[in-house]
Amino acid sequence: MTHLISLQAIQEQSIKNPDSIAVCHDDQSFSYRDLEKCANRLAHYLERHEVHQGEIVALYMRRSFDVLVGMLAVWKVGAAYLSLDFETPLARLKGIINQANPKCIVTEPALLNNLSTEIPLLTCHDLDYFKCDDEYHCHDERLYQEPAYLIYTSGSTGQPKGVLVNHANLSNYLFWFNEHFKITHQDIFSFNSSPAFDFAVTCIHAPLAAGARIVITSEADVLDIETYCHQLIENKVTFVKWTPSYFKFLVQYVEKKRPNFSSLRYLMIAGEELLTAYVERWYAVYPSHAIINEYGPTETTVGITTNLLTKSNLDRTLKTVPIGQAVRNSRLYVVDENNRPVEQGEVGELLIGGASVACGYYKAPELTRERFIKNPFSAEDDILYRTGDLVKQLPDKSFLYLGRIDNQVKINGYRVELNEVEYCLLRQTSIEHAYILAKKHEDGHQSLEAYVVLKPQATFNEAEIRNRLSQQLPQFMIPQHYYLIDRIPLTPNGKVDHSALVQMRKLGVKENAE
Repeated sequence: MTHLISLQAIQEQSIKNPDSIAVCHDDQSFSYRDLEKCANRLAHYLERHEVHQGEIVALYMRRSFDVLVGMLAVWKVGAAYLSLDFETPLARLKGIINQANPKCIVTEPALLNNLSTEIPLLTCHDLDYFKCDDEYHCHDERLYQEPAYLIYTSGSTGQPKGVLVNHANLSNYLFWFNEHFKITHQDIFSFNSSPAFDFAVTCIHAPLAAGARIVITSEADVLDIETYCHQLIENKVTFVKWTPSYFKFLVQYVEKKRPNFSSLRYLMIAGEELLTAYVERWYAVYPSHAIINEYGPTETTVGITTNLLTKSNLDRTLKTVPIGQAVRNSRLYVVDENNRPVEQGEVGELLIGGASVACGYYKAPELTRERFIKNPFSAEDDILYRTGDLVKQLPDKSFLYLGRIDNQVKINGYRVELNEVEYCLLRQTSIEHAYILAKKHEDGHQSLEAYVVLKPQATFNEAEIRNRLSQQLPQFMIPQHYYLIDRIPLTPNGKVDHSALVQMRKLGVKENAE
C-alpha cells in the first residue's frame, strides 16, 4: 500500500499550480515552481556531501524562504531535518549539535561565524549550490516510516532531549488538519514562530501541502505588535497560530486599536493553558472569529486534541478553555497512578496512542522505554506516550487540562493551581497582565510571587488587591510578593520566560510587599 506524505503533496502543487505564490517574505514572493527548483538544487548539493536516507541534517537559519527550501531538500534525499534556533545560547546549541551529530549543517552566510564545529557547513549561497541541477527525482514512496524531523525540547535533567517524528506521524496530523479545517489554496498562513519548535509545523507544512500561501514574519516584527498586525491585514492572512502568552498581548492591542481582521478565518492558540477570560475579551471585539485551542506534546506530533470555539459555545463557567477531543487515528486514556482507567470526570494522567505517537527520543533508549510504553488496553502491539499531564474528561467527551504531575505546586501542604490565582488577579480592574511563579526556599517551603502589568494610568493598591483576593481564594493561595513590570517577557517560541522573570526580580523591579 502506498502512503502519501506531505512532501508528495507539496511536489504535486508545483506541478498543478507552479505559478501560484507559495511564500512571501518582506518584498519578495516565491512561487511553488521556485520552491521546488531551489529544493531540488539543494537536494543535489546535499547528495554531493554524501547525505543519505535516515541521516540528520541541521538547519541553522533565521525565518526565511531558505528554511523551507532546506526542509524540503532534506526530505528529498531521505534524511530528517533538525532546525536550530539562531537565538539559542551557543552553549546549548553546541550540546544539541554534539548529541544529534548531524551529517552537515545548512546555514546562511551571516551565521557562519557563530558555529565552531568540525561538521561541514553549507549555504544556499555557495557557488557549488548554484551549479546543481534544478530537477531531482526522489523515492518518496519509501519514506513513510522514515524520520521527518528531529526537535529538541527541555529535559527534566537540564539537558535537552531530541524527539524523532516520522513521515507517518506528520502526515496523519497534516492531512487531518487540512481536511478538518477545510484549508485550500486560497488560505494565507502567518509563519511567525521559530522553526526549531514543532509549534511552527502547522504554519509551514500544512499550507504548502494544500497549495496555500505562507507569509513570513521576521523575529523583530513579531515583537512589534503594531507592525505584525499591519502585516496580517496587508497580506489578508486567514490563519494564525499564537501561544496564549502572545495572545494576551494581542488582546490588549486589539481592545485599543481594533484593527480590521476581516480576512482571518482561524486563530489557533497552542502551547500553554488558554484562559477563558482572554477569549471573552477577544470576542468582545471580534464576535465572529473561530478560535482553535490546540493541545499536544512534541512527542505526539504537534497537536493531539483541538477545541473549535465560537462566541456562542465558549463555556464561561470554566477558568481555562478545554483542550477538546482527539485528532484522527488517535486514542486517549486517562489513568490513575497505577495505570488503571479513571471514571469520566475524575482527574488522571493522560496517555496518548495512535498514529501521532513519535518514534521516541533520539539516542536515549532508557528514556524512550520510560515514556513510550506498551499499550496495556489493547491486544495490538502499539505504543502509548505518557504525557505527565493531568486531565479530566467532561460530559461532552472533551478534555480539560489541569496541569503537570511533576510540577504541582504545594503551599503549606495544599495543592495550588497557579492559573486560578492568575485568573483572580486578572479580574482586578487595574491589572492588564499577571503571571504567577512559585519560589522554592532553602527550607523546602514554597511561596507565590505575582508579576503584574498594570493598565495605563492605573495604580496598584496592594492592600486592596489582597483584600479582594481573600474574598475569592484561601489565604495560602494569595501571593506573598508582587512585582510591577512593564511587560511579561517571552521566549523565542512565544511562551512566558520564567528565567527572565526571576532575573527581573534579582535586578530589583519595583516590588510591592508587606
